[in-house]
Amino acid sequence: MRNHFNNYNSINWKWSIIWVFIHFASLFLLSLGIQQLSLNNGLIILFFTGVGVTIISRIVKTFTRKKTFVVDKWFFFWSLINTTTIWLVLLLTSLLIISQLLALLLVAIGLVIVTHFIKRLRITNTAMILTSILLILILLFFNYDTSNLSNQVTGTPILFQSNNLFTNVKESTPKLFSQIFSGISLPNEKLLSTKCKKSYDICKEIFYQKYGFSHSIIKMEKFEDKSKAKEFFNTWKSYSVLFQTDTEFDNLHLPVVLFAIKSTGPKEEQFVGVFICDRSGDFTESSKRNICY
Repeated sequence: MRNHFNNYNSINWKWSIIWVFIHFASLFLLSLGIQQLSLNNGLIILFFTGVGVTIISRIVKTFTRKKTFVVDKWFFFWSLINTTTIWLVLLLTSLLIISQLLALLLVAIGLVIVTHFIKRLRITNTAMILTSILLILILLFFNYDTSNLSNQVTGTPILFQSNNLFTNVKESTPKLFSQIFSGISLPNEKLLSTKCKKSYDICKEIFYQKYGFSHSIIKMEKFEDKSKAKEFFNTWKSYSVLFQTDTEFDNLHLPVVLFAIKSTGPKEEQFVGVFICDRSGDFTESSKRNICY
């Protein structure tokens, strides 16, 4: 039987490096597409990315190797290989504290390594079909739970908390992909929510040390629409006993991140306040007076 793959005995380092950059660019563009499409289902994001990488790779090969773009059984096989590779590498990188762009770079490197390894194998049609079925079952099994993906993520995903590694991998996989890919931003955009959360953590620690009050976030939301931000502000202001001026809010420039925060004192007294983090990623002066100083 004719083998679809060529048997490569050595690595072409030049093209390997080029393909790393091609895959990285593909993953970055696909992540922006995921944001525009507002995808938040981990399984859909995973397959969308794997198929997207395969499509872009084949388009590139129509120019570099003069190959005709064909959607055949090998296209679906490589889509599954790429999807599985992306899934495994992202699971591994989730154990490390790294940026989302670095995670995509590691995925791109993983795609190149796996591609080189697969092309060295003499895969028959039967082996291809069996492998494809196995990969589909694995991906569906580990990604079946796609509920609760719309929750706002303000920090690093917490994975593998218990000793049952198998269960944690299964439960955390869908959220992992929506977190990684929805978190990618254009280079000139600020990760405002992350910066505001860091500012909150600093203020929380200062206020506790000075006064013994502990803060907890009831709700945190980023706004780019002034009317929606105003609605949030007024809603939580009605519950607040802490002073916050409308004038300061009206003079803000979007985007902003608004916090509804509950403060608990040393005698268990509780207060609710609404606080403003401006587009610089820092709290406004009146918010600082109530939450930091």
